[in-house]
Amino acid sequence: MAQYTASYTHSGATGAYTLTLTLGQSNRNIAANTSDITYSLVLSVTGSGFGSYDTGGALTVYSDAAGANIVNKSYSARASCNSSSPLTLFSGSVTGAAHNTDGTLNLTLNASAYRTGSNPYFNQTLSIANKLFEAEANQRATIIGEISPFNIEDTFSITTEKQSESFEDTLTISLGESVIKTLTDYESGGEIALSVGEILSAYESMGVASQEQFTFEITTTYSSTEIGTTTARATGKIGGTALVKNNGEWKRAAGWVKVGGSWVR
Repeated sequence: MAQYTASYTHSGATGAYTLTLTLGQSNRNIAANTSDITYSLVLSVTGSGFGSYDTGGALTVYSDAAGANIVNKSYSARASCNSSSPLTLFSGSVTGAAHNTDGTLNLTLNASAYRTGSNPYFNQTLSIANKLFEAEANQRATIIGEISPFNIEDTFSITTEKQSESFEDTLTISLGESVIKTLTDYESGGEIALSVGEILSAYESMGVASQEQFTFEITTTYSSTEIGTTTARATGKIGGTALVKNNGEWKRAAGWVKVGGSWVR
């Protein structure tokens, strides 16, 4: 569980007064893109305590994903506090706090506490202002594993790590500005075979080179909403089983070469 603590201490004639804000994150739900947030605001005293004082406080937690405060608390009571009995002003939780589409969540924290009474030594105001808590992000986009060099005329595959079975992946293979192949609902280890047209498109994009760096991009969606992309590169080669047209049919043959602007055996 990710946890964040911020505190403010004021040392006075009667001792040190500390305001401590603790925020915790748990139960991250990758598919729903949420997590639970717990919070507490505690006033403690080192030295002389106080009793039956008017004590108040406030706490706001602003979420950049929600665009609003997900915690907005205030406290006002006659309360006492001493070194052995800290005063908890707030303690609670937010269940299912939404993250941003990319899985991140940034929280801005503001807290304060005050005491007023007949004895001026105990009159204090403590505050924690504009503290940022970067919650642990929900990794949502599918991760692409290392891709071995491949012959573009042959069947090959790539490994991926999907973060939720509820997600869908679209694989796009490109060379430079040219998209060579697109596969929807791609699953890790699924066979990839370029069609004749796709192979010839790759040949044209490669020019006179016998191998090039191809780009593999996975676009992850959930309920038709794009939630992230990842990319990887791998070497694609013109192999020894290139295609040749024989009697109107494309067949495996020796590698092709480009002569006079055309691919020939």
